[in-house]
Amino acid sequence: MMRFQLSDLNFLEPLLKWRILDFKSLRLIAGYPFSDSAFRKKLNRLERSGIIKTTRDFNRGRKYAYLSQKGKDFLKPDESYDCVAEGHERHDLLVSHILQYFEKFKGVRACYLEHELKGEQQFRSKNQVIPDGLIKTNHQGKELSIAIELEITRKSKNRIESKYERYLQDKKIDTVFWFFTSEGVKKSYINHFELLHGGTVKKFIYFEIKNQVLHECIENLKIEYLGELKEINDLGKILGSCA
Repeated sequence: MMRFQLSDLNFLEPLLKWRILDFKSLRLIAGYPFSDSAFRKKLNRLERSGIIKTTRDFNRGRKYAYLSQKGKDFLKPDESYDCVAEGHERHDLLVSHILQYFEKFKGVRACYLEHELKGEQQFRSKNQVIPDGLIKTNHQGKELSIAIELEITRKSKNRIESKYERYLQDKKIDTVFWFFTSEGVKKSYINHFELLHGGTVKKFIYFEIKNQVLHECIENLKIEYLGELKEINDLGKILGSCA
């Protein structure tokens, strides 16, 4: 016996785009017209029914929802859609927050997560790197494709070098925004890239973020480009101003 109404699934459709959202953001994006407490009750029923899974931000107490395999079967998204894997909740949440933040910039035409890119012709070749996210911009008459990569832990030397080489060779990616949750991991990547490149890499811009990113504090990013510290406003030429 179902503990929820099929119409409740309509309010989960934003998860087909963003994959993982806090309860408040999910309610706002889905356009649920009633109170927070009524929406939470719906989500709790959906969780008990195995349609969604949840995780909690222990620093601020926010609760986040994402689709289970059962929920995916009900909503029937594109076949390239992947449910959030156990142990990857924080990574996927951070990527989702990053793209939602950049979506606000006037020069940004579209933002895509990894699952949305897998079916695109551009990313179907065997050796093609598929980024964690992609930003399409059209600012001052210039169109750009910006890849988003998030690194929480340091990967193996071979994986770092492989991704570095593929991004440099990919003519359809204009810039790569590399995000790191710790200064140590960021420095190790930058040093490795510059050792391979013989100097700074013009195509890469590096961001250091806190472990938990919220929309209201992401503006405090530490940004490094060509060996110099930058501010988010310095990227106005490619992103436009923040709406």
